[in-house]
Amino acid sequence: MINHNTFRAALLAGLLGISLIMAVTSHAKELNGAEITQATMSCTECIDWRPSGICFWLKCTWFSCDIETSIRVSHWIPDLVVTSYSGGDSPFSEMQSLNSDNPSVISHQTTDHGDTNADFKKVDVIGNPAILVFDSMADSSDYFCESCATPYMPYFISDFDRLGWASGIPEMFTLDSLLGRRVMGSPTVRFGNIYPRTGWSIHAEDPKSAALTAQRAADLVTSDSRAARVYQPVGTDCGEKCWAPPPVKENDSSTHRWQMLTPVEQSDWEIFGTQSGWADGKYHGSEQYAWSLWRPYSCCEPQGAFLFSINWDE
Repeated sequence: MINHNTFRAALLAGLLGISLIMAVTSHAKELNGAEITQATMSCTECIDWRPSGICFWLKCTWFSCDIETSIRVSHWIPDLVVTSYSGGDSPFSEMQSLNSDNPSVISHQTTDHGDTNADFKKVDVIGNPAILVFDSMADSSDYFCESCATPYMPYFISDFDRLGWASGIPEMFTLDSLLGRRVMGSPTVRFGNIYPRTGWSIHAEDPKSAALTAQRAADLVTSDSRAARVYQPVGTDCGEKCWAPPPVKENDSSTHRWQMLTPVEQSDWEIFGTQSGWADGKYHGSEQYAWSLWRPYSCCEPQGAFLFSINWDE
């Protein structure tokens, strides 16, 4: 019988080989891939590895067939880095070559505490370099899943989607936009509508503008349906007998977890719109923000022809 707590601790310590930095610290506005990986992997509670069921397989030889089993495991993977920033360059330094030389139009006024008027944010969604750690673990162990995302892959660059991101065309004419049916946050902690998925928002606190636009971009690249926008969907291919994560849905902690990387480096996760005073201490004069977006996976080690699975989480 596997001692799962010991197993998980040993794998995280031995396979990751990364120092776990548990303090929340401020740092420079720009991050490279190595810094993003280190900051991302500091969130040990984000991973949430656990056995979650049993898979049954039919394995046949020339002479007989047998039923084999393997453990189904579930854990979270930091699929994406989502950056939201006011013009200029992305805080993800290796991705700055993808940004336009001309900053997008910005219409806002700032104080020492943040924005006071309408604000426009550029947003980029990039495959997280920390995926390399998880793919390495999946290659060396049967108890980790592979990601659907590709490290450093640009899934959405708002400069490439200028019409949709700046004007909301054609999404401003959808029912979700016209009826305001999808709102991030609660009645007491309202961040704003998901549709139309544009870079515009109105918040007195700049971090909320960044969070709302980051959520919109994450919805775009992970949604089931093709939109008339310039982007690359993340997809659902995570290897043989892997249950890919569902689309990111605002306010739903079963579909995603946000971990801020800059201007505050967090070693825990959150869901936007669940806490009053959320923006306190998160504002930075650069108005550049970045998060790792964690998503849930489940998988089994293949042992033959798949028959069925028992999922203990259902």
